[in-house]
Amino acid sequence: MMPAITLCANGHNICNIYKLKITHCPTSRQQFLNIRNVAIEKLATEMKYSCVYRNYGCMETYSFDLIGKHQEKCQYIPQPCPVNKLNLGSWSGISSQMNSHLKQAHPHVCVWNIMVVAINHL
Repeated sequence: MMPAITLCANGHNICNIYKLKITHCPTSRQQFLNIRNVAIEKLATEMKYSCVYRNYGCMETYSFDLIGKHQEKCQYIPQPCPVNKLNLGSWSGISSQMNSHLKQAHPHVCVWNIMVVAINHL
C-alpha cells in the first residue's frame, strides 16, 4: 500500500489507488471513513518498492517518494514493436530486445535500422 491510506468502519486499511475503484471495504463490506492511518503511511514511506517493470528485468527498488521518478525513465519500460504499426503483430518488450525480435519475427524485413527509423516516422 502507498499513502494515502485510509480505514473502513472495521479498521481495515486501503490505499487511495484502490479506494477510488471500489465503494466498500472488500474484507468487511463496510463504508470507508475519512480517517487516515498515519502509522501505516509512515511505514509505507520507509519501505522500498520494486519497479513495476520488474517482470521485464528491472531489479531496482526505491522509497515511495523516488519510485515514481524512476519508473518514468526506467530502461525496462516495454516498447511496442515498430512493425505493429503495419498490423503485422502485437509484440512489446524492452528496447534491448527489439533487434532480436525483429530478426526472429519479421525476417522479411531486410534492412533493420532503416525499417525501424522509417516505421517510427509513420
